[in-house]
Amino acid sequence: MFGRSTAQQVMDTVAETASQAQEMLPPARDAARDLVGRIEDLPADTYVDVMAATFVASALLMLLGRERGRHWSLFLGIWAPAILGLGMYRRHRSG
Repeated sequence: MFGRSTAQQVMDTVAETASQAQEMLPPARDAARDLVGRIEDLPADTYVDVMAATFVASALLMLLGRERGRHWSLFLGIWAPAILGLGMYRRHRSG
């Protein structure tokens, strides 16, 4: 079992880490609000254009690439629905 001094050291470390996390929270919130504001400022067609570009790039990498290119094509292909989802979020949020 841990002695009292070891348990107290653990509790002190946890308390210190929690206070550091609380200090970091407001800047993280501001950064998130800034990101959402930038997303809302983009024109609606931008999302469809970027989604189409990732789809085309993914298809080209799949057709032309070797093993590593195919891995990159899958990675890019995963982003297409996420980008389209951001566009739908923007549209829903703007009313």
